[in-house]
Amino acid sequence: MPVVFVDTEDRVEETPSAAETNDDEVWLDDGSVTLVAQGIGFRVYKGILAKQSSVLTDLFGKAQEGRTGQEDLVVHLPDSSRDWRHVLRVCMSHNVTLRLRDATPMQTPSAEEVFAYVRLGRKYKIEAIYEQAMEYLKSYFNPDYNHFYQQDIWTPPRFRYVDAIGVVNIARLTSDEPLRLMALLVCCLTDSTELLTGIAYSDGEVETLSPEDLALCWVARPKLSTARLRSILRIVTPLLASPCASRKEGFGCRDAAQCIMGELHTNATFLEPGNPFMGFNGSEIEELLVTLCERCRASTAARHSKQHRAAWNDLPALMGMPCPEWKMVDIDG
Repeated sequence: MPVVFVDTEDRVEETPSAAETNDDEVWLDDGSVTLVAQGIGFRVYKGILAKQSSVLTDLFGKAQEGRTGQEDLVVHLPDSSRDWRHVLRVCMSHNVTLRLRDATPMQTPSAEEVFAYVRLGRKYKIEAIYEQAMEYLKSYFNPDYNHFYQQDIWTPPRFRYVDAIGVVNIARLTSDEPLRLMALLVCCLTDSTELLTGIAYSDGEVETLSPEDLALCWVARPKLSTARLRSILRIVTPLLASPCASRKEGFGCRDAAQCIMGELHTNATFLEPGNPFMGFNGSEIEELLVTLCERCRASTAARHSKQHRAAWNDLPALMGMPCPEWKMVDIDG
């Protein structure tokens, strides 16, 4: 049977090997081509794939050369069978629309799926899934301050913080430095053990940060913690000189500020894991801020916003990663 093999440099060679096993899920008995990745065969419809990928169209054309009779068409690919399984599930649905927005959290794609869409979508020019997947990643790891500040969560619903490792590597693949910087920030908030051991995929493969990116995180973490402390002090310290009375009888705004400083002294969670953008929601500090008079609450909120904006502008320097494309913001808003 005519067989086409594609290696990582996209060279095309003849090879006599065949699939060691057929995939249990993506195997259509009436399919017209078998894609083989890591020894696993996926029997699919050639025509549907050809409409979605110009690269696969060319590969199928090469495989047709010298074909006689009813010989099966087999194309060997050097990619992960795990990635191809995720991509073919979508491609064989005819309507290549990923469930990214109008879906419950558990219906949205996992990090493993999204990374497969980006890697293979980019390599084989399957534009529909590639563009949707990249847009999805950028909607969370977003280098726009206003969008970022309004987000309730920093990662997609089915992503863990450690999955930011894969986003960093995708950003390197696509030469998207703002995306890489945002993903590295999330990596800095990841548990140290997970950051070192990496992402374990469903087939046992592990993906880690490059030594360079891991070093950036390790150096940036204490810098982010320092920036967090500096930001809090600049927000709270002016209240220590406040002469006004709070809404709570017998408890002035200066008293509230002293209690906040005491809370910072005893509760180290406000400095870990070093997130300069973390607010006080749900904390005792938030309860103390509520007791401030209207004027002090307004001035404190203004300082809080200013410090967030300053931290945003400083983020490339804090991460040790120059980023000319970084969108700076007006500190005074």
